[in-house]
Amino acid sequence: MIRQDNRHYIDILFVLLVFASFMLTALLLIAMGTAQYRKIVGNMDESDRLRTASAYITQKVRSSRQEGMIQTGTLEGIPALKIYTDIDGVSYITWIYAYEGQMCEQFAAAARDDVKAAGGTRIYPLNALEFSFLDEGLPVMNMDSPPESAAAGRILCVDITADDNSQSRLVLCAVP
Repeated sequence: MIRQDNRHYIDILFVLLVFASFMLTALLLIAMGTAQYRKIVGNMDESDRLRTASAYITQKVRSSRQEGMIQTGTLEGIPALKIYTDIDGVSYITWIYAYEGQMCEQFAAAARDDVKAAGGTRIYPLNALEFSFLDEGLPVMNMDSPPESAAAGRILCVDITADDNSQSRLVLCAVP
């Protein structure tokens, strides 16, 4: 009778051991899946940083459909994109630049010479933003996102030259 009780306890112990190993494996798989999910979401956030900033700037460039209304320049030594607009005969400039880790925008009269970089509206986290033009007149943006993001890139922005039908040809593509 003693042997049957020992065997009975060993059977229960074996079932509990199998159940515990199953639960441990399930918890391990859940933990690994959670870590992988966080990594995927983090990578998606990083790539969205530059896409959001480039989409914002591209939309600003597209809204200025007249040739020669987009120029590069500096605002207090900071590289900036200058988008000129005429409203009721008064010329205005929209400045887009990176300042203190943020992409900023500032709308001011073109005649003002006291525009300060600190006065811009902070739009999106972005460390560096530089603009230039290719030989064909295409604006090019070089962007660098904040340190917590590994994203950085060069975006070929928009060709805004008009054809015979006064329609703008818009081109957007990323350059690694």
